Amino acid sequence: MTDGYIHLYQTNWSAERVALRVAAMEAAGAVMESPITGLIRIGEFDEENESIPGDRNDVIRRLALDDRDEQFLVWWLSPHHDLQYSARRVSSDVVVEEFDLSVFPRPDVAVPPSWVRTVPEWVGDAPPYEISQDEVITFVLTQLKQIEDSVTGMFVDRRAITEEIDMDAVVLGGDEFIAIRPDMLLIQAEFADRHPELASWERRSYGRLAAFDSTGLLFRH
Repeated sequence: MTDGYIHLYQTNWSAERVALRVAAMEAAGAVMESPITGLIRIGEFDEENESIPGDRNDVIRRLALDDRDEQFLVWWLSPHHDLQYSARRVSSDVVVEEFDLSVFPRPDVAVPPSWVRTVPEWVGDAPPYEISQDEVITFVLTQLKQIEDSVTGMFVDRRAITEEIDMDAVVLGGDEFIAIRPDMLLIQAEFADRHPELASWERRSYGRLAAFDSTGLLFRH
């Protein structure tokens, strides 16, 4: 199992921003309700460990983070593939959207290491749907242009190798040493200047941000 992830940092988070983000996710093909069960999963369980379904309007309210620091939600990219997602407040000004890139290869199928996990919620003999990490990364990147003015940073880590690094601090401008590089990193240019350890990594401009990309996906969009 590889617990990869994408973290997308933004300012100006509000109920209005949440409504726009939900609309953008849905326009890109994601849905909140499981195409099979019709339920919205919010990561909460009852005393019998049964998933407590969410209400769409309440979920959108929760994602504004007015009365909490984090909210979990499962998006669906197909009837057989879910995308686990959280909105988390990093500071008074910054919220990070976290997208899961976990890999759970089926034991009976030779799955490349860049493939995202599938979920066993198919009907009858229908095969499990499989989707690559690149497709999920692209799913997020295609939405960047819509929120570019508020993006303060982003990173993609396919294998969760940066878990021991305070990447929140890096994106917020701290001098945390980036001992292990993620697969993609976007940070404010002046913050990138504080990290000489990035000097050996090709640096390009992405709007007002400095971009470091080993995936080759960023500048396709």
